[in-house]
Amino acid sequence: MIGRLEEIESALMDIKKTLKKEAINIIKNDKGVYLDLNRDQMSKGLNRTDTPIGRLKSPAYASRKKSKGGKAPFGSVDLKDRRDYYDSLKKVVTSKFVEVKSTDRDKVKVDGIKAKYGEFHLNLSEENQSKYSSVVIKPQLIESLKLKLKINGL
Repeated sequence: MIGRLEEIESALMDIKKTLKKEAINIIKNDKGVYLDLNRDQMSKGLNRTDTPIGRLKSPAYASRKKSKGGKAPFGSVDLKDRRDYYDSLKKVVTSKFVEVKSTDRDKVKVDGIKAKYGEFHLNLSEENQSKYSSVVIKPQLIESLKLKLKINGL
């Protein structure tokens, strides 16, 4: 009996070590879900603190954007003029964090966006992080854990 308990303890310790690596791999290979949530959040005019990215100065421009079906409240910045900025977003995943960066080659535009609106529009709000965790990370970690438990005979 003691030998079996030690075997189970060893298997569980092995699983614990691999869970973080597994979570990182899930995030890296999420088929764009993280970035889609970030783009959707931005399209609603919100940054990662769930506050507006900024305000448009021209009411005429705000009217044009809204008439084209913009999701953001009237007069709110969504950074979606020609979609090229949205399409340039890439995520960088490390063992400590997930960072969203723009790979847009127009450095003047990107630097202008950073200077005017900061970088708070890049990354998920707490609500979207929770949604991402529930929809993407947790289900895949549970499946992975089930498989590891089965492999280890637990």
